[in-house]
Amino acid sequence: MLKHIFAAGSIVVLAALPLLLAAPAQAQSIAGCQVTALTDPPREVLRCGSGLKIEAEKGAQYRLVDQNKLEVTSRAVLVDVTPGRRGGFQVLTPHAIASVRGTLYVVEVKEEKAETDVFVSRGRVGVENRSTRERATLTAGEGSDVIPDKPLDAHRWAAERVQKLMARFGR
Repeated sequence: MLKHIFAAGSIVVLAALPLLLAAPAQAQSIAGCQVTALTDPPREVLRCGSGLKIEAEKGAQYRLVDQNKLEVTSRAVLVDVTPGRRGGFQVLTPHAIASVRGTLYVVEVKEEKAETDVFVSRGRVGVENRSTRERATLTAGEGSDVIPDKPLDAHRWAAERVQKLMARFGR
């Protein structure tokens, strides 16, 4: 089962003790989003009324801070932000910050490699290496392997790599 950590209020409350819950098979609500468990492939889908959909693969560790910010500490999430949605959306990992408006992209934290990979399927995503503060903008078909203390490497990903990643989300 996936474990989720929720903030009790706003971003300011991040230091408070988080609540740890295991997701049941039926739908539930997290920070105003409806959560549904899917089985092929195993993942959870969070649908938020604000034009935001997040898919977390089995075993992903994440915390939906609010409708504009998600923290991911392991595995991968697919984020779909409807074009024209009010406000931006950020995914924060130990290694990177991915900021977006109106796009479909995947963020994967590779704990064993101390690395975060970001791939853009549709739209544009700003990526920042948290250790170097270097930034890049990725467009559809591009990805970056964000490694602490290394230059950002934004490039077009090979079709095989993209297919393997997207298959983890049933695409």
